[in-house]
Amino acid sequence: AMGNPFSLAMDFTPTATKGIVSGVNRYQPPEGKGLLEYTDCIQTEASVNPGNSGGPLFNMAGELIGINGRISFQARSRINSGVGYAISINQIKNFLGHFYAGLDTDHATLGAVVKTVEEEGNLNRLVIDQILDDDKDQSDAFRRGLREGDDLLQFAGRPLTSTNQYKNILGVFPKEWRLPLVYRRANERRETLVRLMSNQAAEREEQKSDGGAPKPKVEVKPKGKAPTDSPAAKLYKEKKGFANYYFNEERQNALLADHRKHGDFAAVAGTWSADGSYEMADRKGDLRVEVVEPKGGEVSPTVKLKMNVEYVLQPLGKDQEAGKSLEPLGSGGLIMALYHYRRLLTQGAKGFEGDFHHGGTEPVYPPALAPDGAVPKSALGKRVDADVLRTRHASVDCKWYFSKADHQLVAFETFVNRNEDPCEVYPSDFRAVDGRMLPHRLEVRRGDKRFAVLTIKKYETKAN
Repeated sequence: AMGNPFSLAMDFTPTATKGIVSGVNRYQPPEGKGLLEYTDCIQTEASVNPGNSGGPLFNMAGELIGINGRISFQARSRINSGVGYAISINQIKNFLGHFYAGLDTDHATLGAVVKTVEEEGNLNRLVIDQILDDDKDQSDAFRRGLREGDDLLQFAGRPLTSTNQYKNILGVFPKEWRLPLVYRRANERRETLVRLMSNQAAEREEQKSDGGAPKPKVEVKPKGKAPTDSPAAKLYKEKKGFANYYFNEERQNALLADHRKHGDFAAVAGTWSADGSYEMADRKGDLRVEVVEPKGGEVSPTVKLKMNVEYVLQPLGKDQEAGKSLEPLGSGGLIMALYHYRRLLTQGAKGFEGDFHHGGTEPVYPPALAPDGAVPKSALGKRVDADVLRTRHASVDCKWYFSKADHQLVAFETFVNRNEDPCEVYPSDFRAVDGRMLPHRLEVRRGDKRFAVLTIKKYETKAN
């Protein structure tokens, strides 16, 4: 364990101590009313004292396995007692993509309270005790079917038998990650993917004062501007919601440059059309999609989708009927999603005036077969680690998932209504169209259900 205990080193030379790992998967609850809890920690007997926090914990091969944090002192004063704790490298890896993107990130919560129920024979059950089901603050866990009284069996592929174990696992993930959860109701085992919520936002809700009004917000004034003569000044860019927007732009540019290797669509920003077929649970037929975007931007673009019935959407139309943006019914906004997809390809960052930033890294689960052709037994078998872009245009948010392996787009989600399930689109079967790679299969899902599979036989793209 390396660090600077008691701030004795004045020349930045660290102190090094040595010991064994005396425990893993340790959990320490928050102190007092604070939010700082240590989950899934490494416990070590290597001497760790005040001043070691933030220092590295290495194994004997010189590999970084954790970041030193708390020590166990309590009534023994602030001295080492032979028990120190380090944040595990597994947790750090989950957040690295966010740190690289300069994000001001947060830990996650399920949006539910769990409790351990003791059974006969020294067996315990982990049960959902409360769950956020309010329309305005409804948890994704509730939308996925989780209810009070359900037994939690597994989370993120790890078995659950106690509240301690559950908090240990939950605490290593960032907000908004989507993870598999296995639960049981009436002796029926079920698996679903659950989108995690922001932990600090949930804590703020719980800490509201009497009467439901939130407590006054404490404004923290900066102590002063960062020195402009520092060599690091050119590597810093301030923006609300970011620790350092400079690095976010760096990640954006690198991601978009890699994705452009699959095709540069800037020259074909005119009318697009696609013909093929669609298949739904109860019907199938011919498919046609057309996106018309007039020059100059004075007239709203028009998107037409024909699946037996023809749907027409003007994404920027002022007199658009309520509910049009969610059509076709049950898709969560497929027409809007296709419009945003074309916009991302042809305009990039310039097409999203509301927001455009790198969203770090997240897992995504394309509904495809495993490489050997078998259907994975669990969502874990479908997991793809992805770089994420976040965009906003015409009051609609989107998330774009690019495989870290080759930065090909593997999924995108369109949130017409932020508090409802998005329209999920999973593109595959990419083939060259005039030298540019376009998907010839699109699986459309919403929540736990597949809406449709679109098969494209012919594309036509024109210059504007």
